[in-house]
Amino acid sequence: MVKKIVLLICFTLLKTLQAQQQEVLERYPYGQSPYEGGTDALILEMIQVIKKNEFSPCPSTEKYLLPILVNADASINFVKDPDTVSVFKNKCAFEFSRKLIPYLKKWKPASENGKPVGAIAEIQIEPFYLYYSKENPKLNEYKKPKFKSGMKVFGSHVKNIIEKNLNANEDKKLYLSFVVNEKGVAENFQIEGNYTAAEKGNMANELKKIKGEWEPATFNGIPMKFKFYNEFNQEFSFDYERVKYENAGW
Repeated sequence: MVKKIVLLICFTLLKTLQAQQQEVLERYPYGQSPYEGGTDALILEMIQVIKKNEFSPCPSTEKYLLPILVNADASINFVKDPDTVSVFKNKCAFEFSRKLIPYLKKWKPASENGKPVGAIAEIQIEPFYLYYSKENPKLNEYKKPKFKSGMKVFGSHVKNIIEKNLNANEDKKLYLSFVVNEKGVAENFQIEGNYTAAEKGNMANELKKIKGEWEPATFNGIPMKFKFYNEFNQEFSFDYERVKYENAGW
């Protein structure tokens, strides 16, 4: 008799858990926010929490998209991230996120058919920008790196190196990326495109030897890494953009 009662209880618990699992949405419905006041309110509160508590910054290159379960009762649970590679590469940001989230209390469950329901929310955490942000993010100041002799001069050097390695009337595309680090040193030159490994290596080595100094990028006066991208074909103009999620709103 006791065994039957235990089995019945286990069966009931299993059914309850299955029902709860079925009520969890894989993502929030379009137009719904997991936090009261939306993304702006969430960022403001994260900044306040970080400034009031003993948080340490992470490198500017680290960021983490943290998955959490917001339950129907507005409580939260961490969700195991299957992307172990991302966690490993962004270990500081991962640990920063796990420390930060419990301080935040204004979670909102998703709504389906007029009823609260559990749903998975993905929260973008960029510790460097949160840590060094001003209390009002709209006042943050971001400066791109500068080649002290001028970007046109640097672009001219790049153009000469690439053209020297191209045969006449050769129609090829080339993708260049490199980093200007916190000390203003250009490094990690990488060439992609329909070239041989030897050609790519030669161009990268020549680019490393371009003489001149850089002023590093800064965020509210704090030096940070900045990654340049550029695509070259028949038009050899040098342009760049920073590596940072454009939706962060800084």
